[in-house]
Amino acid sequence: MPTFDFITSEDGTESMPRVYDQTFAFNEDVHGLNLTDLMDEITPQDDESEDVSGLQLTSNGEVKKLKFNVGDFGFSYRERVGDKVFANSDPIIGLAGNAITFSSELGRVKIEFTTGHITDETLLSSDPALSNTYTPADLGGVQSAKISSDFSILDSKLSLGVGFMNEEDTVLGAQSDGLFDMGGGKTAYGTAELKIGAFAFKYSIARTTTSPGYGVIESMSDLYSDAYSMQANFGKWSFNLSRPLAVTSGSLKYATMDYEIVDADNGYDLNTDPYLDQINLAPENRETMASLLYRMTDNLAFGVVERLNPNNTSGHEEVVMMKFKTIW
Repeated sequence: MPTFDFITSEDGTESMPRVYDQTFAFNEDVHGLNLTDLMDEITPQDDESEDVSGLQLTSNGEVKKLKFNVGDFGFSYRERVGDKVFANSDPIIGLAGNAITFSSELGRVKIEFTTGHITDETLLSSDPALSNTYTPADLGGVQSAKISSDFSILDSKLSLGVGFMNEEDTVLGAQSDGLFDMGGGKTAYGTAELKIGAFAFKYSIARTTTSPGYGVIESMSDLYSDAYSMQANFGKWSFNLSRPLAVTSGSLKYATMDYEIVDADNGYDLNTDPYLDQINLAPENRETMASLLYRMTDNLAFGVVERLNPNNTSGHEEVVMMKFKTIW
């Protein structure tokens, strides 16, 4: 995208354009997984879940998770809501961090209100000790409301939910500013989960509208995205195959121009041909993630993660993990 100004001689008799050819990247070249996330999601005991009340601290004494219930009402704080590896959480509100959730259960119906922040998840290639002290940058606030209900059918369980999420300065967790300011996103979404014996299937679909700023973005279509996963648990083994949340359809139109430098009476001038161009926001390469977890004992677990097209970029990545957990 070219921008330009004119250089004029001191006496004003000659001038020439000065052109800046600016390039804006819409891709992401960070492939890594946060080591803290990986270590959190490996649980040696398979009876651990988000429903367990209690307090969890980081190694430097900061609150990582806090949860308690009073009757049918619940309160929780989570440093990170989403799980990146085993896809057990809602992928939409899972974009948030430092989140506070108020919940209420009325029979089969559960209502949740969450407020938190979208954080910069640019990841560190370092050891877990350094990753544990990494504090992501705050990109903007986020609020959500969700209502869900469970249904039992023979030996299976079906969970359905609908929700709405408002992002103040990001769109599906992505931030842009300046000339390409996309504003904040408003997302309506639905979730479905089916559990049959040792198997669990999850699917989420979302529609996001945006409010671009006063830069070069002329318009943005609605963004459609989805995420799905399949999980199987057999004794000490857990397997998960998933496709994380990604845009499947959506585009933006932005103003740009072609130009040429031409001779003029007092030097040189610039002929411009402005037009609108369009960018497809759906990734060419969709990430697929497979993970395998083996709980050797109540205190020791091993995990392997294989990522194809990590972060929706071409390539692959493998991670091998081990976690030992004990109570002092």
